Amino acid sequence: MVFIVLSDMAIVNYKVDAPYSPKHEDGIKFDDKLLAIDWELKDTPIVSAKDEVLPSFKPNELKEINWQTSEFR
Repeated sequence: MVFIVLSDMAIVNYKVDAPYSPKHEDGIKFDDKLLAIDWELKDTPIVSAKDEVLPSFKPNELKEINWQTSEFR
């Protein structure tokens, strides 16, 4: 999850609908060059060690999820 806080403080809440499942965990680098998102960062971002090693976005490797079983194809 990536978000930017523009104030001195923020509270973030998000809903999950199932217990944590490491085999379903996935992600891409927040600063991926192909996506070229301008995060308008003024300071060095705080990125977890786990997120530092995420892969770059590769459109030809997109996964499809079966929402009935939560399995990736």
